[in-house]
Amino acid sequence: MAQPAQPRTAVTRLTGKLSQCTGCGEVFGGLRAFDEHRVWRGDRRVCLDPAELGYAILNSPNGTRWGEPVDPAFTAMLRSKESHQAT
Repeated sequence: MAQPAQPRTAVTRLTGKLSQCTGCGEVFGGLRAFDEHRVWRGDRRVCLDPAELGYAILNSPNGTRWGEPVDPAFTAMLRSKESHQAT
């Protein structure tokens, strides 16, 4: 896979479990996604496209990162609970 010219994710600062790849510059929300996107090809490490591995770009307060996709039904349920608690 050809490396993207510019990373598709970015954060203002790395905190918590965020990891930024030095190979492609992408930011990951956990070690599993980060580790799965870096593989050995012969005698060198290469970056795989996180989208092709099933990861999604997620928003966070300080930027965007790759992570496990969130189920839309689960998100809707959480928002519904939040709106009921606010009233």
